[in-house]
Amino acid sequence: MKTSSDYILLVDDEIANLRILESCLEDHGYRVSSAKNADEAIKAVSKMNYSLILLDIGMPGMDGFELCSQLKSDPETRDIPIIFITGHKDSQSVAKGLNLGASDYIGKPINEIELLARVKTHIRLKDFQDNLGYLVKQKTNELQKEIIQRKKTEKDLEKSNLKLQKLIQDTLKLLASVVEIRDPFTAGHQQNVTKLATLIAQELDLEENVSDAIRVASTIHDIGKIRVPIEILSKSCKLLDIEMDIIKAHPVTGYELIKNIDFPWPIAEIVLQHHERLNGSGYPKGLKSDEILYEAKVLGVADVIEAITYHRPYRAGLGINNAIEEIKNNKGILYDPEIVEAALKIIDRVDFKF
Repeated sequence: MKTSSDYILLVDDEIANLRILESCLEDHGYRVSSAKNADEAIKAVSKMNYSLILLDIGMPGMDGFELCSQLKSDPETRDIPIIFITGHKDSQSVAKGLNLGASDYIGKPINEIELLARVKTHIRLKDFQDNLGYLVKQKTNELQKEIIQRKKTEKDLEKSNLKLQKLIQDTLKLLASVVEIRDPFTAGHQQNVTKLATLIAQELDLEENVSDAIRVASTIHDIGKIRVPIEILSKSCKLLDIEMDIIKAHPVTGYELIKNIDFPWPIAEIVLQHHERLNGSGYPKGLKSDEILYEAKVLGVADVIEAITYHRPYRAGLGINNAIEEIKNNKGILYDPEIVEAALKIIDRVDFKF
């Protein structure tokens, strides 16, 4: 299969719409090819690894939803970001598309500035996702070979391990910065959660390896929100149920973004499970009790305390007392009792601040 940077596939049964999109994108340096139906699109992606697909929903035969589902179920095409181009910007259509794996949507009539901004963002994210896992694995392997081949003294080994730790930290900063590009609020939330989760791990006297996993996962636990439409992330009034469903997809999206990164801990699984609860009422899988990683349980408690305490775009902060009441009332029901007790001890300390 050929590969090409910034190569976009347009899929729309209306020739006029294809011409408008082609003209706009080609004028700004993008290479474009077109398909008038799902069959042509499937044939096109079998020959070229596209950076992005702009997909119309209302097509005869196989519609955009069905095509999106098929592309996302194929390992060869599932990582290509898809933006729906649609006249149906109702919440149900948006939610259906995002749940099928689409990255974004743009309404008709098309606003050229919005189109170019979203295309640029999603191509950058695709490049980031493609390169990050490979680079981390490559650098880690280089360091490991260096350690084995040279059989260094203990002091030299310590230096090499510090280099590996720095690499991981730099990777985390890069991941977190991707979130901050679209949603500075989420970035601040992640920093607060990381601080509290790390303190809880220390209070529980967890093994260093477990504590490191908690710290790393906390730093990027909401990275999946990168694919939640900015209109929902920044909405200042109460979210609709269907909008909450879109936000609830972020653990799965986060897992998909980082699952191929060769961390020395199960970071992707921790991110996937951080909204699971002991009684099975959490999401996305409804896991219960021992089915949930301990690291995810710690992260879940820190996450809910910070989320209740501080301001959200759609409501004012409820304060630390409401957060304490939540974890106390649901100790042993939603949250691990041992972790809750450790969190309460930390909060009770006079010097604790996010």
